[in-house]
Amino acid sequence: MSGHRFTALALACLALAATGAPVWAQAAPQGAAWQHANRAYEAFAAGNPAVASQAMASALALDPGPEAWHVLQVQSLIDSGQAGPALAATQAALQRHPGHPAFLLVRAHLLQAAGQRDGARADQQAAVLKDAAPDAVLAAADAALAAGESALALEFLRRLPAQHTDAAPRRPLALAQERTPALAALRPALPAQPPRLQCEGPAAQPVCGVRYSHNLPFVLGGSAYALGERGEWPAVLALTAVLLEAEPGNIRHHQLQVNALAALQQPEQARQAARQALALPTWATLPAVERAALANTAQDYPLQAQAYDEAEQAGALPVPSLQDAAYAAERVGQVAPAARRFRAVIDQVATGQIALEPQKLQDVRVAVGALERTWGASVGLSSTGGSSIPGGLSTGGRERNAQFGTELFWRPQDWRGYGAHGDLYVRTTGNLHAATGEHSGWPSVQLVLGARIKPLAEHNLVLAAERLVKAGTFTRNDWLVRAAYSATQGQLPPPQGRRWMAYDHYAEAGRYLDSGEEYAVAELRYGPNWRLGAEDARPASLWAHAVLALEHNNTYGRQNAASAGLGVNARWWLREDAYRSGRSWLELSLQYRAHLGGDSRNSGWVLRATWNY
Repeated sequence: MSGHRFTALALACLALAATGAPVWAQAAPQGAAWQHANRAYEAFAAGNPAVASQAMASALALDPGPEAWHVLQVQSLIDSGQAGPALAATQAALQRHPGHPAFLLVRAHLLQAAGQRDGARADQQAAVLKDAAPDAVLAAADAALAAGESALALEFLRRLPAQHTDAAPRRPLALAQERTPALAALRPALPAQPPRLQCEGPAAQPVCGVRYSHNLPFVLGGSAYALGERGEWPAVLALTAVLLEAEPGNIRHHQLQVNALAALQQPEQARQAARQALALPTWATLPAVERAALANTAQDYPLQAQAYDEAEQAGALPVPSLQDAAYAAERVGQVAPAARRFRAVIDQVATGQIALEPQKLQDVRVAVGALERTWGASVGLSSTGGSSIPGGLSTGGRERNAQFGTELFWRPQDWRGYGAHGDLYVRTTGNLHAATGEHSGWPSVQLVLGARIKPLAEHNLVLAAERLVKAGTFTRNDWLVRAAYSATQGQLPPPQGRRWMAYDHYAEAGRYLDSGEEYAVAELRYGPNWRLGAEDARPASLWAHAVLALEHNNTYGRQNAASAGLGVNARWWLREDAYRSGRSWLELSLQYRAHLGGDSRNSGWVLRATWNY
């Protein structure tokens, strides 16, 4: 049965009598007014309120007395969208039935919708004094809230029991209005329709009142989402506070609050709000991708990865979420899923399903290469004014040394984490040409077996423990513990641009446990980098830079050395494909350093050649 038909039957007082015939039909006298009224009821029941209002106007012209007829006339005009005539009909009804609370409430709504709040307020106060039924009170309270009259709204709501279900969202809203009366977002719009008029009881003596149903939390939630789309996050936060007080178990309200706090750059508050949301039983009802987003804000990364896994297994991982899902897997050490999803991101960029800036796409390709790396090797040659091998026998000086170093490492995937990994490696160092008093060739070859970890995601800190194994005649057995920190930017050419600024800073300190030797080295480089070749060619760059070099070794005659100067590097990147940026590089470097203080062993010309696979 339609809403129009139900109301028409109620208005006509069609409660079934014992005979089963409509009561109004039994009681209605035969006359022109009743014939018009009968046509009005039939038209209203058929869903034609405009015809119903015309017929009832004719009935009321002949007999303006019946209360139920005024009810049908006003409601028909409202349902047919005739607000002005409906207001006039309500005025006429109140002339025949002065102080009738139902007509007062409807007139109040129509007056307020027309901008006449003073008249509306007076009608609502008078109506609630006569009829404190919940529907009447809620209609008056909502009108006061729409006008921003929080004190009046609270006065109305005090007529309802404290635990009344529909009063729950309205009290916190009124209190919020009192705290921040200037915030327009806390004033919900006046409902589009007035309270609905309805009659019940015997046809001869019907009881007419209002029925009012307005889902205020739903309306406020819709307003909050609309405000969020416009970026009005302070207003969203105020609304969600009201919504959560009214419905503390509603997971959607918690979601919106978390989003607002995050948008307002309040990460700690957003994290706490997200953790509260995760504790709700209703959290599990959210789609997996939305659960993952909340878990990410709460910094519950295993839960985030699990949610993305569920979405992927169910075939419900949206393309725009692929990159977030890849980072989530990487963060908890799921290397294979992370690499697979990053590759999928690259595929979707190629098909236009994901839009990524060129630099962000390059970052993804770098991530794929890093995740899929399980081993690597390097070879380095250098020529300096003095020995730079920690623990070497040199006491410094201006004589030139030529040295080499090689390394082969293995990176177990089980040791991977978000931005963290561990390596096992073997390294050799030695002198190709030595200064006077030092050794070169095989007698100078030092073998090193080591393990290192990079424990932090955001910082390139490396901790290592090494066993020095005597290979050449003039090398040694010892244990070395060391820590290194580096920061690099701009070494890999960006996808666009011919010139950019780059830096490469490195510092290391270590101690040989058996001999007690301690050393520290640091090299800071900064300067402009130029692309060699076209943007679509194999990446290569020429880097001019200023350099500051510092060194300490407690076994040298002069323990400290400092120098500064200028240098130039040429680097060629190799082993690049559609999914991975260059994973190997060849570099030639030349520096001239002026002596600043201490020993001169790190001053003068410094030449290096490095191949990293």
